Amino acid sequence: MELMQLLLEEAVEADTDQLVLIRRSQSASLYFLTEGEVKRTVPFQSELAQQLFEKLQDIQSCNYHESKTGRNFYLECRFMRQEMGECLLLVLHQINKPAIVAW
Repeated sequence: MELMQLLLEEAVEADTDQLVLIRRSQSASLYFLTEGEVKRTVPFQSELAQQLFEKLQDIQSCNYHESKTGRNFYLECRFMRQEMGECLLLVLHQINKPAIVAW
């Protein structure tokens, strides 16, 4: 299963609405947020973070269908470069229409 698919499944299961990946020169961390509050933090190997950044570099948005519950999500991706490192923000919006899985 692809890395992005796994992340989305984790986010949906944890009932979070945002994933924030912050990549620094030697390390990276993934934050699961619900309404702006950090619910869980996952340290990443920088190699894995690199793969994720490369995979999502060209994706602005896409749809995601969660098969267990049948819920659909619209995923919005935003990149930011900050002093602390590169930041990738993934926002999940729940939608009520059929979705196309982009991966």
